[in-house]
Amino acid sequence: MVRRRAIDTATTALSDANGWRTLPILLIAAALAVASPRLGCQAPSSTAYFAAPTGLATNDGTREQPWDLQTALANRSAVVQPGDTIWLAGGRYVGDFRSMLHGTAEQPIVVRPSPSARATIEGRLNAYGAFTVFRDFEVTQSRAGTRRQRGIDVRGPGHRFINLVVHDAGSSGIGFWMEGSDAEVYGCLVYHNGTASSLDHGIYAINREGRKTIADNIVFDNFAYGIHVYGVVGQAIRQVTIDGNIAFGNGSISPHDRTKSNLLVGGDGIPADDIVISHNLFFYDTTARTPNVRLGYDPKIENGDLAMHDNVIIGGKPPVALLRWRSVKTAHNRIDGVDDAQIAGSFVPPRARLARLASTPIATPVVFVRANRYEPGRANVAVIFPAGRTTARIPVAGLLRPGEKYVIRRAEDFFGAPAASGVYAGGDLQVVRIAASLSADTAPKRDPSSPFLEAFVLQRVP
Repeated sequence: MVRRRAIDTATTALSDANGWRTLPILLIAAALAVASPRLGCQAPSSTAYFAAPTGLATNDGTREQPWDLQTALANRSAVVQPGDTIWLAGGRYVGDFRSMLHGTAEQPIVVRPSPSARATIEGRLNAYGAFTVFRDFEVTQSRAGTRRQRGIDVRGPGHRFINLVVHDAGSSGIGFWMEGSDAEVYGCLVYHNGTASSLDHGIYAINREGRKTIADNIVFDNFAYGIHVYGVVGQAIRQVTIDGNIAFGNGSISPHDRTKSNLLVGGDGIPADDIVISHNLFFYDTTARTPNVRLGYDPKIENGDLAMHDNVIIGGKPPVALLRWRSVKTAHNRIDGVDDAQIAGSFVPPRARLARLASTPIATPVVFVRANRYEPGRANVAVIFPAGRTTARIPVAGLLRPGEKYVIRRAEDFFGAPAASGVYAGGDLQVVRIAASLSADTAPKRDPSSPFLEAFVLQRVP
């Protein structure tokens, strides 16, 4: 069920106080200079255990006698303790896996591939337990006959999902449910998920307790919405931070709608509250006929507090739909050429207001860069190629030092041949726009007269 497709034609730009800039601009996470020692980057674990596609439940979990993945994650004998690491050998782990690992906030358990290994879950990861860091592996359902299901279901508190590649799931890519309080989805590539339903989203989240964080992910070309924070009566939508994500082209693999909002926050019969949306890039091409960002869903419900700052939102009709919020605080947003004062004037709660604004033409390549706080030398990059332009330069000062090796990978083809690689000699790096679709039997055709966005991941390598 592989559905490789073209990245949609799209337009966007970053801005300064005087309007749209048309030169490449670098937007880097504030914590670039010092890598954050957050979960997943802690000191080496007290004990290392090992799992492999050929492992056995009767083994002891050593490198020489690895477990199978379900045995490692189930941890029925509580062998794996807080602070330990389970290393995954390269290969494909086929099945519907349930994790019952229990770390602590101070000493999470870490599940990750062995160095330089590509580990793939071919099926679903059900993350029960608590305080486990899942990072750097792939989750997919590309095998023929795989039943329709989500790639990851988050069912326990304190988990972190870091730098995963989640694609081609039969339903949503990541289900980020209420049991997953104080949890985070960070730096993941989430694309081509969903096959049949308007409920098949990239990331599908609800929240009641603690704070959920959806940050620095690249979410594109999912069947329905990109990031969908939603709920119904009996659930809750509050205390959610959506920061630094790149989301575009969602709905494009559906044969029906073709476009769905890149972000929707709102519930049916319940209010959303304490929502923070910051430093994101959301965009659609000029053909989109749906809101790029929808904030509010049920016109009968007044939502609570919304903070929205430092976002770039380009495309969609309208670019932003804002529906009934008690309090809206905005700062330094750019929405199709409109400054922050105009946003505040256009979106006065509690009435529903729609922004119908003209896009500013993109004349030269523009870049959007977000440094990864869990992996030094890594960053997400979005490049907007104007019509007729095939190359762009990426400023990487502070991410790489001269003499370090690097690769630049296409988000849509992360495990394929790099888009660029080499030894960093200083200055900017160059990327080249792909000449044609990577494969696209279901994706819309590109408009050659419109700018086009492509997403990349920069990595420092040994």
